[in-house]
Order: sequence, then C-alpha cells, then structure tokens
Amino acid sequence: MEVWRPGGPVPTGGFKQRSVLALLLLNLNRVVTFERMIDQVWGARAPDARNTVQRLVSRLRRVIEADDGRAPKASLETHSGGYLLRADPSTVDLYRFEGLVEQGRTAQRAGDHGLAARLLRDGLRLWRGPALVGVADGVRDVPAARLEEARLLALEDRIEADLTSGPEEPLVAELRELVADHPLRERMVGLLMVALHRFGRQAEALEAYQRTRRHLVEELGLEPGQALQRTHQEVLAGDVTPTATGRVTAHLQVPAQLPADVPDFTGRAEQVRLLSEMLRGESEGSPVVVAAVGGGGGLGKTTLAIHVGHLLRDRFPDGQLHANLHGADGRDTPAAEVLGDFLRALGASGAHIPEAEDKRATLYRSMLAGRRVLVVLDNARDAAQVRPLLPGTPSCAVLVTSRARLADLEGVRLIDLDVLPAEEAVELLGKIAGTRRVAAEPEAALEVVAACGNLPLAVRVAGARLAARPGWSLATLAARLADQRRRLDELRIGDLGVRASFELSYRALRPGQAAAFRMLGIPNSADITLSAAAAMFAMREPAAEAVLESLVDAYLIETREPGRYQMHDLMRTYARQRGNEEDTAAERSAALQRLVDHYLATARTVDRAVGLTPVGRTEGDHGPHPLSRSAPATRWLQQERANLVSTILQATGSPAIRVLPIARLMDSMGGFLGRGFFGEWEEAAGAVLEAALRDGDEPAEILARNALGILAAERRHDLPTASRHLHRAWRLCRDLGDRPGLARALNNLGAVYTMRRRYREAVDYLRESLAVRLALPEPLGVSAVLNNLGTVYVKMGAFEEADATLRDALGMTRAERDHYTEANTLNSLGNLRYEQGDHRAAVEFHERCLDICRRMSLARVEMLVRVDLAKAERARGDLGAALGHCVTALRISHDLRAPYAEARTLYELGHIRHGLDEPEFGDDAWRRALKLFEEIDAPEAADLRAAREAGLFRW
Repeated sequence: MEVWRPGGPVPTGGFKQRSVLALLLLNLNRVVTFERMIDQVWGARAPDARNTVQRLVSRLRRVIEADDGRAPKASLETHSGGYLLRADPSTVDLYRFEGLVEQGRTAQRAGDHGLAARLLRDGLRLWRGPALVGVADGVRDVPAARLEEARLLALEDRIEADLTSGPEEPLVAELRELVADHPLRERMVGLLMVALHRFGRQAEALEAYQRTRRHLVEELGLEPGQALQRTHQEVLAGDVTPTATGRVTAHLQVPAQLPADVPDFTGRAEQVRLLSEMLRGESEGSPVVVAAVGGGGGLGKTTLAIHVGHLLRDRFPDGQLHANLHGADGRDTPAAEVLGDFLRALGASGAHIPEAEDKRATLYRSMLAGRRVLVVLDNARDAAQVRPLLPGTPSCAVLVTSRARLADLEGVRLIDLDVLPAEEAVELLGKIAGTRRVAAEPEAALEVVAACGNLPLAVRVAGARLAARPGWSLATLAARLADQRRRLDELRIGDLGVRASFELSYRALRPGQAAAFRMLGIPNSADITLSAAAAMFAMREPAAEAVLESLVDAYLIETREPGRYQMHDLMRTYARQRGNEEDTAAERSAALQRLVDHYLATARTVDRAVGLTPVGRTEGDHGPHPLSRSAPATRWLQQERANLVSTILQATGSPAIRVLPIARLMDSMGGFLGRGFFGEWEEAAGAVLEAALRDGDEPAEILARNALGILAAERRHDLPTASRHLHRAWRLCRDLGDRPGLARALNNLGAVYTMRRRYREAVDYLRESLAVRLALPEPLGVSAVLNNLGTVYVKMGAFEEADATLRDALGMTRAERDHYTEANTLNSLGNLRYEQGDHRAAVEFHERCLDICRRMSLARVEMLVRVDLAKAERARGDLGAALGHCVTALRISHDLRAPYAEARTLYELGHIRHGLDEPEFGDDAWRRALKLFEEIDAPEAADLRAAREAGLFRW
C-alpha cells in the first residue's frame, strides 16, 4: 500500500499508521468508528486508545492533506464517534480497478471483446502485488481475500475476451502458470483447454481436463462442474467456443426468491428512499454495497426489506436471493446451508456443489461475478453469520435485517428503525381493520395506536383483531388495551403476537443482561440515566454501561443521548412481566430501594448546589456526587424532574420500600418543584403522607405535612387546611424532639398566620422559630425566618423593625447561598419601600428580585414580584410597564394553577385598566378577582365587597 503524489511516493508511517490508513481507504467517504478502528487495528482496546488513534490520525492528516498545488484534494475529517477519509474514488487504485472491470464486462456483454480486453487489462495493471500487505490482520484478512477473488475473476474475464477477439500463443503459457497456481479454478482450466485447442493442441487440452478431474476426485471427492464437462465434450467434438469455458454466468438462472410484498405497507418513506439510494449504488463507498436495517422485534424490518427489494427489481435484473438466517430465534441457519440453497437457485448442479463452506463461498462469488443480483439476508444473528454470504463484485448488493447492531460488518451502512409516527400508525390500522371504520372513531384510533406504542407489529395485531371482530368498536379495543397488565395478552392473534416477538430477543441474552433487562422494567419513569441504572443494578458505572450498551445493540432499549436510556412502553411491560415471573418480590423491591436511595443522595447534593434548600430540612449523611456546580445541577433537575416524581409515586405504593427516604427525596425536590411545579409537588407529598400514615412513619409524616401546608397556603390560599397540616407537623416535631423540624413548622405557621392577617400570632411563631433555629449546631435557614418576620412587620406598619430585619435577612441569604430566599427578601424590601412611598426604590428592589427569578427559573416568585412591580410602576405613573407585568403574571398564575395569585393580579389589573381609561375592562377584572377570592375564601373578598358597597367601585 502506497501513497503517491506528483513528485513520487510519500512515506505512510509505521505499521499501525499504515493499518489505519488502509481501513480508511477501504471505507472511503464513509465514517469509520473509533471502536471499529481499535478492534481491527489493535485487536483489543489499547492502553490510552483514544489518544493513540488521535496521534496516528494527526500524522496521517499531514500526509494526506499536504497541498502542493498539483495533487487532487483529499481530507481526513473528524466525525462524531470516528473519522472519514474524503477523496475522489478515481484517485484510489482499488476503485479505479473496480470501475474499469465493470466497464470491461459491460463491453463484453455488448460484444465488443477487444475493448473489453483493453479495459480489463488496464484495470489489472493497477495491481502491484497482493492486496494489503504490511497491515494489521484485522484490517487485511476479509478484504484481502475478497480483493484477490475480484482480481482473479477480472483476469479470467480478460483472458476470455482475448480468446474471443483473437488469441495469441503466449496466452497458453500465461494460462498454464495460472492453472498451476490455482488448480481448482475450473474456469481457468476451461480457458486453458480452449486456448490449447485453438492452437491445435487438442491432446494437451484433454490432458489438462483429466489432470484436473483426478485432482478434484482425489482431493475433494467431486467430479468437475457442468461447464468444464461441457468444454471437455466440445474439445472431443472439435467445436469449442470461448463462451463454453466454464464461465458460470453464461449458465446462470435468474432467481426470484423474495417473499411477496405486503399489500398494506405503510410509511417509512425516508427509510425507503435511503435504502434505495444505497442499493442503487448512488453513494460512494464500499465496493459491494451492504445495507443493514436494525431494530427491535415488531418494528417491521423484514417488511421494509422485502418492500425495498421489490422496488429495486429493475436495478437487479439478474435476480434476487433471499434467506431467513433465523438469528433471533436461536435456530441459526448455517452459512454452508444458505450457500447451497443460493448456488442451486443460481443454477449450480447439486452433485457439483462443494461440501466445505469456504469452497461454496468461492463458487458463490464466482457465479455472481459481473451479475446484478440483490441478496436479502433476513434476521441475521451477527456480522459473522453474514460475512460468508457477501458477494465479491460491486454489481451486486446486500440488504440485511437484524436485531443486533451490525456495526462490525465491514463496509456496512446502518439504518435503525423506530416506531411509526402516530398518523402512519393510524393509517396502517385503517388499512388492516378498514379505513372507514377507523375514520369513524378517530379518537379511539389514536388511543389504540398509543396503547400499541406505535409499534408496527402491535398495530398490525390490533388491526387484525378488529378485522376478525366486526362487532367491536375501536373504543372497545382501546378499553381492553388500557390495562397494562393485560395488554400483551390482548396483542395476540393466531401465531402473531408482540410477546412472542420480544421473547426471541430476550432468550438470546446472557444471564447478566437478562437480569438488567428485567430490572429496567421496574421503574415507571420514561427513561433512566447511567448512574441511576448502575445504582439499581448494584454495579459500578463502567460495568453497568457495558450491559446497557449491549442491550442497545440488541435493540431492547434505546439511547438518544449519551448516558440516558429509554425502553418502549410495550417492552417495559414485557420486562416487568419477566421480572414478576423470574425474580422474587424482595429482589424487585431491593432494586427499587437502591434507585430511591440513589435519587435521594443525588437530589440532596444537587439541591445544595442550586441554592434552593428549603429551611429546616431533616439532614442526613450525603455521599459525594459530581453534580456539585449550579449549572449541571440545574440541568439534572430539569431532566430528572418527571422521573423523580414518578419514582416517588411508585415507591410510596410499595409497602416494602421505606417511606422516610422517599419523604426525604420529595422534600429535597421541594425547592425545585416550588419554582412552579405545584401540581407534581402536591401529588408527591400527598402520596408520601398516605404511605407514612399507612406505615406509622412519623418523621416522614412531618415532611409530607410541611410540604402540603405550604402548598395549601400558597397554591390555593386554603389557610385552614394549611394550618391543620402545619399544626400536626409542629406537634409531631415537639413530641419527637425534632428541633430542625420544629423550627421549620413554626416558620411555616408564621407565614400562614401572616396570610390570615393574624399578625401578632405570626410574630410569636416566627420569633420562636428563630430562637429554635439559632440554638441548632448549624443554624441554616435563618434568612427565611427573618424575611417572613420582616414581611409581618411591613404588614403591621412597623417599618423600622421591618427594614432592619429584612436587611439582616438579605445578608444571611448570601452566607447561606439561599437564592430562593434572597429573591423573596428583595421583593419584601421592594414592598417595604412602596409602603414608605419610595416607589423608585421599590421598583429597583423588585427588579433585582426579578433578575434572580429569571436566572434561577423561579416561576412562583416571578409571578408574585410582577404583581408588586405592576403596583409600584402604576404608582410611578408608568401604566404601560405595569400592564406588561400584570399580563405576564396572569399567564404564570394560569400555568401554575394558583388562584390566589391570579386574583391578586386581576385586582391590580383593574386599577391599571381604569388608569388607562378602559373602565369596562377594569370592572371586568375586578369582578373576576372577587369571584376567585370568594371561591378560595380569601379575606380580600370582604375588602372588595366593602369597597363596592362604599361606592369606591361602580360595578
């Protein structure tokens, strides 16, 4: 292997560097993955592999991309996961050779044998010796054998063209040498016989035949093939033509083995387009196009492959071969058996088909040489099962389907299938069950395909069941599929079933993989991170990642971003059922407990990093965690929120899971969920309370009641319910001696009594909370208590006490890194300045608060501060700014379903609309505010009614 520039050869470096270059050239204009490069060049993962490859590629780039102004451009590009060598194929001898050979064969078929011989000779001159000498075995072995076969086929074609166009006697000497080197190549022997006969040497021709026959019989126990026997008969008869030399393609049958195309094929337009382009040879790349369709059971891989095969019959006029390799069901069809079937389909006589697999493969490649045949290999186990079945000529193409990702198959172009889009799934359902029937119940149709997870096999079964039961409505089937426990039983008809399809993939797993697969069915969450899965598996992350990636390669789970894995809903149902059958309840509970413990440790670390720690939390030991900075911690909360809530709800429903860790997880999430996810927070806290009461777990009950008390007050302004929860939490903390919990309950009671306008009692609760908190060894959360106390002082008109207390609170928030309380305290200072008549200062404080809300995504605080900003801007006379703040606050209150905040916003909006001389809109806003205040029994309702009765409002 050499690299030439106009000035001569260029050094290509050492053994490994040449091997990397060879691999890139064999996959010209296609990405070679990092993993494949390591596997084929080093044979195993080398120490510091990534850096080693990067150094070699850097050196190669200097060789390849050197610009002397004369050489054609080439570039070595870095792509996600690998490298791509981009160049014009005509600058690489291999691809020039293949192009010239294809042109020569075309000329030969057209009868221009002189041109054919010249083109083939030009192609063969590009060979300077054996292919890929001096590179790693993993790079060389398979391609070198294929390339040598291609060279010999081209050589035979050239000799046949020479014989037809007017042979010269030196051809005999060349053929004798070739036959001596390749005594079992029957076509080569046939060509020698024809050449000898042409020059009047009939006896030598017959001797060559007998010598070859003895060799075949003695060495292989085989008689010569039909073509060589026919040449022998023609020599005896004295009537020999070059086309009777044993060229197998002259006697090929045209196989048409593809199964029937499905009449209801639906969707997959992009995949059909890509496969068609690949198999038509429109893309540059590997000499033999090999396309692989991968995906889990039930995605329609076979259906797609057969459909595309039928579409491309015009591209492959010499036939289509098809074999089911049974890779998924454990009945792997041996390559020798498939090759035997293919050879018979191509016209080979059964008596002359070799027994050995490698001999059959050689004959198979010979019979396909120069032909345009599509080979469809369905249901392959792995790349090793496919390799012996690959043709050796670029005129053919191969389409493979597999439940394994065949990334290690040389030159393969992968297409992964996913479920159908909802509209295509409904279309498929209509084609099977009846278009009018489905159109009559569009909502039920969507429910059916959603229950099927848009999995084509599941939709097909559902449609078949409907077709078989004309009396059923789609709503009936949707209702039957609604029960997840029975769903897989419902998705079965005859020998067609989703569970059976999944079973094939599951049975192929090793025990460790199968155990991990079953555990992945335990959580109700939509996806899972590597770290969470490792905790659930009780493995270190590298070992867990290896297992997860193997399940990805088996198409049992998916990964759409590094370190995060998903499972199809039906696959999760199947995994859960397998777990129920094969694992004990204690084993499943232990896995879920490990997941809860992992989430708790991570959530606590993340909560501290983000700076939204609710005050008075019952502390525990924390394990170290990498999410210690605010930005990644915030991203983790945003990505994991739904999974955390889902895990809380699931774990509280299992009596085998300890309630207190679940409660602590819910509590750790409170600071983040309080940003605006009130519904999820309340649902989680309610589930924890129910589980705590069921198990008699009073510490867990305290955490749940604190959360529910805050939510009742701030979300719905349900102050009696809030007081009831918080008084119960306060009494439990007092009886259990839980001093941090007591301080927290007292602080929350102070906030609720402030809302109830019972200011003296609020001050007492808050001062007691402050005293308890300051007596703790680590008095965290003092700033929140001071802010609540300062707010009460503002309400009471004690402005000096309020100012001093709030300034102390603001200083404490920075010491405690409590951004949530910092934002609230800045808002409280703005309200204080408003009451003091300093509206400009009020706006400044409110805007500082708003900056933190935007930066930290504090939707609840933003909603409140915008109402206060609107009031301050209105007082300054800027009604436009005030209106903008009100509109935004109203939207947030709708999103958070916070009726008290919505009523406050509407009340302020009424004043702004009247100020803008829009009295009808202002009156409407006040009416709506009064209605909401009355619905939640807020004291502001009485204020509004009194103002109306006093004639202050005219509505």
